[in-house]
Amino acid sequence: MSSSPAEPDPGGHRASQPYLDHLLDPADATISTLRASRLLALANSHDPHLIATTYGMSAEGVLAYFADRVDRTLLADL
Repeated sequence: MSSSPAEPDPGGHRASQPYLDHLLDPADATISTLRASRLLALANSHDPHLIATTYGMSAEGVLAYFADRVDRTLLADL
């Protein structure tokens, strides 16, 4: 099985699924948690419609990843 240009495979082999499933066990993290964290960071720094299009999601689906964060400069006059 050869890798595509978008997915470099420098060693000529792909990691097995069980290896990937247990790689993060010592950190008590999952790949889906890391993926959600990355999506959260993107949703808070880019246009949600852009992120939705990139990941094949609905705009409403991306909105669930927005952080509860308020820019203090917006509250300066309150």
